[in-house]
Amino acid sequence: MNLPTTRVSLLDLPRFMFGHRGSIWRLIHARHAIWLGAALVATAAMAREYDAVSLWHEPGDLLAPFAASIVLASGLFLWMLATVGAMRIHVRRLGRAFVVFLTGYWLTAPLAWLYAIPIEEFADEITAMRFNLTLLSIVSVWRVLLFARVVSIQFRISYLVSLCSLLVPCMAVAFVGMFSAMLDLVGVMGGVRLTQTQEIMKNFQEGVLSTISTAFVPVVILAVVAIIIGRRKTWQHRSTPTSDPLARALWGVPLLASIGFGVAMIFFQPALIMAARIDQLLQSDRIDEAIGLMSQGTAKDLPAAWDPPPRATDRYEVVPSLAELLDSIERTSPPHWIIQRLLARADLIAPRQCGVHHGFMFQHTGEPREMNGSVEQLESLSEIVNRTLALEAIDEDMRNQLLELKESAAFSLNAALKRQNEREENENSL
Repeated sequence: MNLPTTRVSLLDLPRFMFGHRGSIWRLIHARHAIWLGAALVATAAMAREYDAVSLWHEPGDLLAPFAASIVLASGLFLWMLATVGAMRIHVRRLGRAFVVFLTGYWLTAPLAWLYAIPIEEFADEITAMRFNLTLLSIVSVWRVLLFARVVSIQFRISYLVSLCSLLVPCMAVAFVGMFSAMLDLVGVMGGVRLTQTQEIMKNFQEGVLSTISTAFVPVVILAVVAIIIGRRKTWQHRSTPTSDPLARALWGVPLLASIGFGVAMIFFQPALIMAARIDQLLQSDRIDEAIGLMSQGTAKDLPAAWDPPPRATDRYEVVPSLAELLDSIERTSPPHWIIQRLLARADLIAPRQCGVHHGFMFQHTGEPREMNGSVEQLESLSEIVNRTLALEAIDEDMRNQLLELKESAAFSLNAALKRQNEREENENSL
C-alpha cells in the first residue's frame, strides 16, 4: 500500500523519532532529506565532542561519525538486501534505495543529543559514569528499535522481520566492540587493582556480553523463521519522493542545534584546549613546561574529568615516567592541586612502569598479595612509592593506597631477595 505523499512539516521530525509511520515515510523519501540527515549527524558529532575533546587539536573527531555511519549503514543495507530477498531489485534502483536507507539511518542522529548533558560538571565521577552508561543503553536500544521501524517501512516488511534481521548484525558488532574493550582493559591493568569507575565499566561490559551471548542464538532462530515467512512477500522498491521539498523550518533544527552547541563550546573548549596542550607537553617529556602552564591558572581552568598523562588506561607505553614527574615536582614546587592532579593514578601507574604485575590488594589473611617482579623492579617501585608518599600534597585516599602498595612491595621484595639468595646458594653449591 502506498502512503500519501504530502509536504514534510516541522512536526514530522519529532514524530519520526517516536516511529510515526507517515512521518517516517515522508522524511526518508523527501527530496534533499539526505542533506538534512547529514546536517543532523554533524550536530550529533558536536553533541558528543563539545565537552569531551579539544576540537582545535582533534578536528577529525567531527568527521568520524560520517565515515563510521556510512560504513555501518552500507553493511546493514547489504545485509537487509540479502535477508529479505530484495536482491531481485533492478540494479539501477540500488543507488536510490541506499540513499533512502542512509537517510533513515542519519535521521536517527538527534538521539545522540542526549549525550550532550554535561553530567561531569554537576556530579562526582562515579555518578557521572553510571549516568552515562545508563544513557548509552537507552539511546542504543531506542536507536535500534527506531531504525528497525524505518527499515520495515522502507522495505514494506513486517516490523518483526525488520527488527530480528537488524538485531543479528547489531548484536554481533556490539559483542565484538565490547569484547575488544574488555581485552584492552584487562591488557592495560594486567591484574592490578581496578579503580571504582573501571570496575563499573567492567561490570557494564560483562553485563552486555552476557546479555548478547544469551540472546544471540534465540534471536538468530527467530530471525530465520521471520525471514522465511516474510520472503513470501517480495519487496518491490518504488522511488516515491514527495512532490514538495522539505519545509524550510526543518533546516532550522540542525541550525539551532549547531548554534546551541557552538555556544556551549565557548564555555567548554578553552579548558579542553588547555588540557590538550598540557597533554602534549607531558607526553613529549617537557614536564617543567607543563607544570608551568598549569601554574598560570587554577584547577577550575581544566576539565573536571581530565586525566593527564601518565594514564593508567594507556594501552602501551605509559609516559611520562613517574620518576621524571617526581623530579620535576621537586624542582618546581607547584601548588598542591597540580601535584594531586598529576599523581592521581600513581598507585596504578607505578607498578606498570616498573614492570611489576598481579596487583597489590590485601588478601583475606591480612597479608599483602605478592607481586611478580625482579629485585631491581621491586626496588624501583619501592623508591617511587616512598618519594610520592613524602609529598605533603598527597590526599588521604591516595596515601592509603600508596601505603598498601608500599607494604605489598616490601613483602614482595623480601620474597624476591629470598629466592635470589637461594638461587645463589644453589649455584655456589654446584
